[in-house]
Amino acid sequence: MASSWQGVQPPVAKQQQPVVVRHQSDDLWASSFVLCFVSIGSLGNSLNSLGKTLDSAAKDVDKTVTQAVYSSPLELLKDGYVVQLISKVGGKCLRVLERGQVDCLGEAGTSSQFEVVVPRPGVVKLRSVSTPQFYLAITGGYLIGYGQGGLDCEFVPSMTMGNYLVFESLASPGGVIGALPSGLICAPMQTPKTCDAAHFGIKYITSVRR
Repeated sequence: MASSWQGVQPPVAKQQQPVVVRHQSDDLWASSFVLCFVSIGSLGNSLNSLGKTLDSAAKDVDKTVTQAVYSSPLELLKDGYVVQLISKVGGKCLRVLERGQVDCLGEAGTSSQFEVVVPRPGVVKLRSVSTPQFYLAITGGYLIGYGQGGLDCEFVPSMTMGNYLVFESLASPGGVIGALPSGLICAPMQTPKTCDAAHFGIKYITSVRR
C-alpha cells in the first residue's frame, strides 16, 4: 500500500554564486606589485634628478679647475674659450644686444658671453655667442657690437693691477673698451687705460674647441 508523505515540502535550493577565496598572499602580492611600481617610478625620477645635479656639479668643477689652473687672466684668452667680461666699476657683464648695441648690464645668458678668437699671438677678437656673426669693434670713435671680424675688431689685451684686463683697439690705438657704473659704454678714445672704467675681470664659461 502506497504511503503518502505529509510532511513539510523542503525548500528548493537556490543556485549559489561561486565563492572566490582570496588568500592573504594574493593581497600582499598585489600590494607589493603596486609598491614596487611606485618605487621604480620614484627611483627613476630620483636618478634623473641626481644625473642633472651631477652634470651641473661637474660643469662647476670644470670651471673652478680651469680658473685655478691659470695664474694670469690673459691665459683665459685662448682661441675657442667662451668668457664673460665683468666691469670693475659696475660689477655687470659686457653684452651685445640683438641689434648690435653694447652695454654693460649683462648677467647670465649668452648675450653676455664672448668666444675668444685669436688671429695671431697677442691679438684677440671677441665674437658674440648670442649673435655669432657679430664681433666687438671700435670704429669711428665708438664701441659697436656688430663688427664683421675685420681689423677694427682686433684688440690687444693687457693686464693691470688687481688682475684686471684692458682691451686696446689695434685699428684705433689708444681706444679701449670701457663702461661706466651705470652700464653705459664709455667713449673709447677718451677713456685712459689706467681708468677703472677700462678694467674688466674675466670669467671662463666653457670651450667650443676641445
